[in-house]
Amino acid sequence: VHAGDGAPASEEAVWEMRRQGLDLSQHRTQPLTVDLAQDADVIFTMTDRHRDWVVALLPRAADKTFRLDPQADVADPVGQDATMYRHAARQIRQAIEKHIDERYGSR
Repeated sequence: VHAGDGAPASEEAVWEMRRQGLDLSQHRTQPLTVDLAQDADVIFTMTDRHRDWVVALLPRAADKTFRLDPQADVADPVGQDATMYRHAARQIRQAIEKHIDERYGSR
């Protein structure tokens, strides 16, 4: 939610996603704006603080803004080693898969 505008993904993130068969080489950061929040069908955040920030930015987004993992915040791995990126990626993937299963049924 507080990303700068136009920065590439970190080297560690690119590497971890490559391990999982995804290409982040063209990814660029983009800060969340009111327009983006309004246009989104759903907004997932890594932490409760992020969710609070989104709702402060656009109060009517409260009903469509959720923490990715209802059980725990996803720690931001920026500035940490590859192990922390791997852990965050695993936690994000599991949370997304759970949301998809709950919304659309088991895969």
